[in-house]
Amino acid sequence: MPMDPRLVGLWARTRAKGRTRFIWFNGTLLTGLILAFLLLPWLLPVAALIRGWDHVIHRLPFIVIAFPILGYLGGVLTWRRMERRYAETVNKDAEA
Repeated sequence: MPMDPRLVGLWARTRAKGRTRFIWFNGTLLTGLILAFLLLPWLLPVAALIRGWDHVIHRLPFIVIAFPILGYLGGVLTWRRMERRYAETVNKDAEA
């Protein structure tokens, strides 16, 4: 599915900064760490009700590590999807 023309310019600027920066900054830092810290206040009490606080304290490092890893993977997938859409749009415009 081709990109919206407004998004093409935005993605061109984003991709000029590089794949590695996008994945680490947008995926790991923004998505992973922010989600971890936004969801912790909700996850911890719920987990404590289900299994007790002792169990939760031991799982805290896992949560803080797992979300950034998932964010990294999400960044990789987002980069691939956006690059595919960008290429489709640019090739379609070149053919026209």
